[in-house]
Amino acid sequence: MPTLTHYQIICEHMHHSMMNKSVHVHYTAQKCFLLRNDLIQSASRYREDAALLTPLQNRQYRLVKSIKSDSEGEKNTLHERQLLSLANEQFRLTGTVQQQLSDMASGLMRSADTLLFTLLKAQHYQWRDRLYMALLTDQPDSVLAGENDCPLGQWLHAEGARRFYSLPGFRSLREAHHEMHQAVEQLFDTPLTSKLPTVLKRQLQRTEDASLQLISVLDGLEKMVVLLYPEQSPDPQCRNEIQREWG
Repeated sequence: MPTLTHYQIICEHMHHSMMNKSVHVHYTAQKCFLLRNDLIQSASRYREDAALLTPLQNRQYRLVKSIKSDSEGEKNTLHERQLLSLANEQFRLTGTVQQQLSDMASGLMRSADTLLFTLLKAQHYQWRDRLYMALLTDQPDSVLAGENDCPLGQWLHAEGARRFYSLPGFRSLREAHHEMHQAVEQLFDTPLTSKLPTVLKRQLQRTEDASLQLISVLDGLEKMVVLLYPEQSPDPQCRNEIQREWG
C-alpha cells in the first residue's frame, strides 16, 4: 500500500500542475474571446457588404418592370443605357463579392483552426488530470494508451498529417507527443508502493515538463497555421494583447 509520503508527493505535484494549468487556461480563454470578437466583426462587415446589393436589386426590378410595360418599344435607347449601366455596376459588385467570399472562407478556416488547437490543448489538460488521479487510485489502464491510439495520436496520423505535415512545427509536435508517452510509461513502470520518494518526484517532474512542452509546441504550430491565412491574420493589437497576457 502506498505510504503517506507517496500521497503527499502526488498531491503537492497536482497542486503545482493546477497552478501551471490555470495560467494556460487563462491565456486560452483570452484567445477565445479575441476569436469571438473577430467572428462578430466579420459577421457585421459581411452584413454591411450584403446590404450594398439591395439598391442594385431595386434598380434591376424597376428596370425590368419598365421594360415589360414598354410594349411599343418607345424607350429602347433609354433602356439600353440603363441596362449597360446596371451591367457595369453588377460586374464591379460581383468582383467585390467574390473577393469578400474568398476572405470569408479564409477567415472561417483560420477561426476553425484556432478552435481546433484550443480543443486539442483542453483535451490534453483533461487527460493530464485523469493521469494524476489514475496514479493516486492505482488505475493506470484508465489513461494508458498506445502512442498512435490516444486522441492526439489519432489526430496526428489523420488530419494533422494530411494538412500540416510540411510545417516544421508538426515534427516538433510528434516529438513532444512521443516524449509525453515515454514519461507516462516510466511513471507507471513499477507499482507506486515500490517507488522511492525521490524517484517518484523525478518521474512526476518529467511528466509535467513533457506536458508543458507539448502545450508550448501546440501553441507554436498554431501560430504557423494562422500564417497560412495572411489576409486574415490577427490584428497587431490583438497579437500584442495575447503576448501581454501570456508574458
